[in-house]
Amino acid sequence: MACRKDKPVPPVLESSDCKPFAKNLPFQTYFTIDRPQFKAPHFNPNNSNEFIYHFRDYEQNLFQLIKYNIQTQQKTLITESGKIGGQPKWGSSGWIAYTHTPAYSEHIFIVKDNGDSLTQFTDNVHNLYPVWNETGDELYWAYSPNLGIPYYFLSQNLNTLIPDTLSESGDVYNGYLRYNAISFNNKLLSLVHINNSNSPYLATASLDEESLSFTSIVNMNQAFDYPSVSGLCWSNNEEYVYVSIGYPDGGLYKIGVNNSNVELLIPFCDTKRYESISASPDGKYLIGERVDSHLELDNDSNPTGAIIENSSIYLIDLNTLEETKINLEP
Repeated sequence: MACRKDKPVPPVLESSDCKPFAKNLPFQTYFTIDRPQFKAPHFNPNNSNEFIYHFRDYEQNLFQLIKYNIQTQQKTLITESGKIGGQPKWGSSGWIAYTHTPAYSEHIFIVKDNGDSLTQFTDNVHNLYPVWNETGDELYWAYSPNLGIPYYFLSQNLNTLIPDTLSESGDVYNGYLRYNAISFNNKLLSLVHINNSNSPYLATASLDEESLSFTSIVNMNQAFDYPSVSGLCWSNNEEYVYVSIGYPDGGLYKIGVNNSNVELLIPFCDTKRYESISASPDGKYLIGERVDSHLELDNDSNPTGAIIENSSIYLIDLNTLEETKINLEP
């Protein structure tokens, strides 16, 4: 198979077909996961051939943060991370931030991309959605002392000891900022409630201003039916944002920042969806956690009620929308 020199070539090609479950489900169903799981990838902002991901194997009690080079197919263990909640974020200065989720608490840890200087960054519980500024020396995240009201949106430079509060419950954005991403031009992209509205908005705000002032891209409740976001990222040029939406409008969407045009790129279905996503710095690819599901069958080929989910990592060519699985099996 011929290939362009500028295109990374992972070893396994998969069909992008999306199919409903072939059999009717029983009245009671539940989800279970296969092993192992490859989750929550994020590109190196300085190198489109590298990404990080979270490896989980509950049976072996393995929870690892791993760096992978697409061209050389080399895996590098960064840290035995424990269970990671959400998507780890790789900053341009070489620091990685992730939320460690032991029992009933969420702390943000930071670590260099060579595995050095692993540090617990937060003291109080329930810290979520960490993201680096464009220079990679300041961290932004959501915080709640009880995973409910009050909410806070905080920032802290690596060289300071006390975070700044940028938004909190009761103000115009209510402190409840989720699925945060920051562009090369230091623009924050968040799922946020503007003017304490019931509907969440995809909105942007410059982090170079003295205070947060969001501009709406799209009202999510107007654009989608009961939207549930599972992944969000900028395009490399700030012209678009990419978002993973759950049922009933399940799909991977591209939304224009200036015109709010909504375009469905890849539909989701019973057997396939994407969650965490990240855009390559050269603008050619998305990388995403693809969750494939199938029904567990009994000896008579009838569904037991178990829906088995398996997470893998795929490249999505933004020109052709070809989906290519990256083989990360040990």
